[in-house]
Amino acid sequence: MNTNHLQIDLLFFTELISDGRACLDAEEMRHAITVLRKKVGDELAFTDGKGMFYTGLIEKVTKKETWLEIVSAQLQTPQPYQVNIAVAPTKSFDRMEWCIEKLTEVGIHAIIPMFCERSERQKWNADRARKIAISAMKQSKRAYIPECASPMKFTEVVTNATSSSIKYIALQSAESISAGKHYKPGSDVLILIGPEGDFTDKEISMASSVGFVPLSLGGSRLRTETAALVAATTIHALNQK
Repeated sequence: MNTNHLQIDLLFFTELISDGRACLDAEEMRHAITVLRKKVGDELAFTDGKGMFYTGLIEKVTKKETWLEIVSAQLQTPQPYQVNIAVAPTKSFDRMEWCIEKLTEVGIHAIIPMFCERSERQKWNADRARKIAISAMKQSKRAYIPECASPMKFTEVVTNATSSSIKYIALQSAESISAGKHYKPGSDVLILIGPEGDFTDKEISMASSVGFVPLSLGGSRLRTETAALVAATTIHALNQK
């Protein structure tokens, strides 16, 4: 992560930025004013979740908002590649919250909830997923919120995959290969992570027919959320070489 000389101890978030001023919503304001006892004239660091870090001086506090005057702005250098994970939501949403949190911390472009034939969960709390991603972004001092896409069926994810990305389907099979032997650093990648019951033969065949390569994540059988994190960190590691 490149933040130049900017030192951040605590990061806030707002998308309400215009004409050299920013506004924290009620939740962010409560943390800054009520919990941390910040007051007019104090400096805060915040991000818009789109790549920019800001510092601002608190200039006005109301019952519902805190206004800041922006005094500096810096762009966080984006990664030269995109990691996109399409993952089947787990039966327990707590495990998906963990997954979203960790994927955000390591840095990911998009998280796509994908409903498969064997998915045990067919619902997705988009608002909750975004809140988890924002919280993890602030905690890890990043300036990008991963795209939390709308839920898609497996067939939609597969057929809509762009030809510009390397495409993997995570499988434990004799045909699966390690990313280290196939992935080209700097390339965008889409990785499919299946449900607890794994992909069906029909889904595997469909993915293979449009260019998805079977990907090995090691010899152990991993939980869905663990597999998603291992896949993302593997690609990041290969890009550091």
